[in-house]
Amino acid sequence: MKIITLVSKRSVRETDKQRRYSKYYARGSYQAGDVIEIIDGGKKTPAIVLKIEAAEQYKQAIRDGS
Repeated sequence: MKIITLVSKRSVRETDKQRRYSKYYARGSYQAGDVIEIIDGGKKTPAIVLKIEAAEQYKQAIRDGS
């Protein structure tokens, strides 16, 4: 499992940097620069994959919900 960092059309307008970049879990094989479709605010929105990381380094944060 991978953790991908995305930016979408809606998140670009955010002023807070933590809300600008969304993190999602993904099982597919994506590369930086890929455009995928996500559900953002109840609507399907295109998003650009910025970064892909392995989920192993985030195990404890995933377990405790942070």
